[in-house]
Amino acid sequence: MRGAGISFGTDRNGSFSLQSFKIGNTEQATPSGSLGETHIPAGSDYSFKVRYSPTLENKTETALLDIAYQSPKEGVVQVRLDGSSGSRLPSCDVIAPIGGSRGLNGPVLLKVEHLIAVTFIEAMLDSRLGDTPFFQADIPLTLAQGPGGSEGTAILPPITEATRLALPKPGPLAPQALKDLDLRLPTTITTSGTITGVYDPSLGKIVLNNVHVIMNGDFHTEFNINLTTESLLRPPVNVAALQHLRPLWNDTTGELSGQRIDMAHEGSVVLVGFSRITDVITQNTNLGPLRDSSMAVLIYGNVRAVTSGP
Repeated sequence: MRGAGISFGTDRNGSFSLQSFKIGNTEQATPSGSLGETHIPAGSDYSFKVRYSPTLENKTETALLDIAYQSPKEGVVQVRLDGSSGSRLPSCDVIAPIGGSRGLNGPVLLKVEHLIAVTFIEAMLDSRLGDTPFFQADIPLTLAQGPGGSEGTAILPPITEATRLALPKPGPLAPQALKDLDLRLPTTITTSGTITGVYDPSLGKIVLNNVHVIMNGDFHTEFNINLTTESLLRPPVNVAALQHLRPLWNDTTGELSGQRIDMAHEGSVVLVGFSRITDVITQNTNLGPLRDSSMAVLIYGNVRAVTSGP
């Protein structure tokens, strides 16, 4: 088997996730939400465990699970997934509105769980559609509250290669338009310099401006980007690709929204930003059009306080 994962663009609200894969009595977790190349012994029974986590009441949703086979016959089998949510029971707590960091103050770790880059082409570079599972890197941050818990600062130190933040090269489940770029290496992401931005603990808001990003793989490019948990108005990238990012993308207002730190969902957060790529150094002629194009970046993560050992 070449891999498996939720089919690109079919799970608009992000309600379905591949949790694990089981061969016989051996179960393998899939923390990245996708399964890489796996050998299945002939005659073995195997299964997938998919979790449905609705965020809206009284809603029916569908998605597709792609299973890519290499032999005995190469191809992709799609399995339909259905999920329905009912009304919230009176005994259930109401989910807190997005925002509010509940006293995060000091060193924290931002675990990058999912990474997306959107350019002028419809196919997004998506960490869940790589040829190998995405390594969920921990990025250190300092979230310092102001006096009396007022607005303070967010400090991002340089992200080095040791952090292992990288987009894997597109795998068998990636859209054909992305495969046509012929990316043969992972895209390593680092930054230079320490950035001091804004942190609002009452809202769970983070803003980091002028982050100098360096991307390296089959191409080398550097650019400055503003990352925020707030909204971007009409980022100049492929609108068709943005349709796959609902509900973060709003067709009516033309806004791409991040998500403030949401402690009701274990510190989940989404940072968004866009910038213009000034140059691309590459031997790959397919990547030439990236020069002077715009790129939006989405970082889905989880913020947790750094705790000292005993």
